Amino acid sequence: MENLSLFSYQSTGTDLAVHMIMCSSIFTPKSSSFPLFAIFTAFLVFPFPSKAESPLVSVAKIVYFGDSQATLWTGRVIGDLIESLPQRCHELGSSFSEELSQPWHVKGYATGSSSFHHWIAKSGSHRDHICGTEKNSAFIDSLAPGQTQTFQKGSWLIMSPQICVSGPVAKNVFNIENPDLIIFNFLGNSAQRSVRINNRQIISSGQYGYDIPEEHQSTEFDLTMDLYQLIDILPHGTPCIIFTSNPNRLKESIQRQRIFAQAVLQRDTQKSQRCAFVAGINPETQDFFMNNLDMLGDKFHMSTEGSFWFFTHHTPSLCEAIQTSQALAKQAKGFPVF
Repeated sequence: MENLSLFSYQSTGTDLAVHMIMCSSIFTPKSSSFPLFAIFTAFLVFPFPSKAESPLVSVAKIVYFGDSQATLWTGRVIGDLIESLPQRCHELGSSFSEELSQPWHVKGYATGSSSFHHWIAKSGSHRDHICGTEKNSAFIDSLAPGQTQTFQKGSWLIMSPQICVSGPVAKNVFNIENPDLIIFNFLGNSAQRSVRINNRQIISSGQYGYDIPEEHQSTEFDLTMDLYQLIDILPHGTPCIIFTSNPNRLKESIQRQRIFAQAVLQRDTQKSQRCAFVAGINPETQDFFMNNLDMLGDKFHMSTEGSFWFFTHHTPSLCEAIQTSQALAKQAKGFPVF
């Protein structure tokens, strides 16, 4: 995943300090005391920056969680796609809080086939799915050239031990990054945790079956509990977006599972009144990828070009979700409203 940061390189105070010292050795009398004076003066005037981004520029910290889409082709452009949202949303008439009006700095964490139950697990096999060895994972840092790492076939990335200390991995990430906005972009294995009925009963109405069958309206699905446990560990007052990823060219029965899982997740996210929701699977996205196979990297994952199309297609919904998430986070008491 090449770093595609929208931020260009600028000379730092350290660069200027070194330049000042070098010039002093060329254009000043050779004196035993002058070099020390030059060094002292240079670093007094141009202090050493402590972070990758300029200490004079405020940034909004965005934390992104993804699945195998982000470990492959989507991950190569996700930093740019998310960083460009403020400008694109502004063009659509959206307005953000003061925190999210700053330039965005994206940190991304993704592991293939991961979903809510992996990121919230305190121990066991679900947690090992994130922190175990030899996982197809990705780490994205949009402001640190050379620091972005991605899974490629034949190579592996193991999640940082810093986020794999005791406790849920997602909570460890929150504590480390202190985000201004959190985006969860996956669906994947969540479908298997929501479907406890025969696949033939899933679609109750409409081409894509977004209505949950009446006889299952009150069923407590594992996915519902996963969502509520995640909401319970969110940082107080931090906006949150749940954006389902788009599976492609799956068997019809599996596709129905994904659609049903999305319906459950959408219902319960809205019921929680804590995070905003964006449905990644809809008739337009499904038809597009079925009729444009060159937009897929393989039968399960979007290509780089397909990722651009997918996020562009959902930009209006994401802009609306950012505004909604800010309002929900502001009114939240720290616990989900069931």
